[in-house]
Amino acid sequence: MIDIEGINRTANDYSAESGELGQDQRQQIMNVTDDLKHTVDSVSTVWSRLGLSDREAEVAAYRELGFTNKSIAYMLDISTNTVNEYTRRAKQKYNTARALLAREEDSQALSKNWVCPKPSCGHETKRAYTNSKYNPDTNVSTWRCQECHTEYQRKIQSPDA
Repeated sequence: MIDIEGINRTANDYSAESGELGQDQRQQIMNVTDDLKHTVDSVSTVWSRLGLSDREAEVAAYRELGFTNKSIAYMLDISTNTVNEYTRRAKQKYNTARALLAREEDSQALSKNWVCPKPSCGHETKRAYTNSKYNPDTNVSTWRCQECHTEYQRKIQSPDA
């Protein structure tokens, strides 16, 4: 069992004292880093699927496990400012991925078929047969369900909206 809270507390104490780690403290951190290597590698693989660099994914993995930026800096032998920057970039990429996922779910952008939102219908209509139209002046997309013939309109949001 790894005491993450204890390591975080120790990292804060090291910083408050002199900022320099003694040999014993360095060895303790290296031991924890070695113990966590497999777990961090597994978790960072998931993060890298969002487009994070290897180091951003590694920092995100340590943060997900509960380590503070100071602890991560000591464990990876980088500055706290560098950890902050990796964290900032990872958050930005994560938020972009979440926004894209929400947009895809809302727009059915990656679906082969469009699903009629009418509760009593729910019919899946192939895109080629939806009688879809788009008005660039109003940014409104219109399509018709092949089953119930209900017409739907949807305002298309620009990516920066």
